[in-house]
Amino acid sequence: MNMRELAKELKSVGGPRSGLSIAEAADTIWVTNSAEVYVLLTTERGWTPHRYERWLIDTWSRLLLPAA
Repeated sequence: MNMRELAKELKSVGGPRSGLSIAEAADTIWVTNSAEVYVLLTTERGWTPHRYERWLIDTWSRLLLPAA
């Protein structure tokens, strides 16, 4: 899925947060979900894939969605 399309889907869960454009949200999704970040955290830092998944969910929630 194109990151811009995924960013547009944020509307279904109350996002994106105020002041965050679709383009900015797409860039945030793209950079945090890159293969390079995954490899750095799982291979270089020893994270499990599950820990990476939980971190990504938390990161996207904090950066892309309105505060609860």
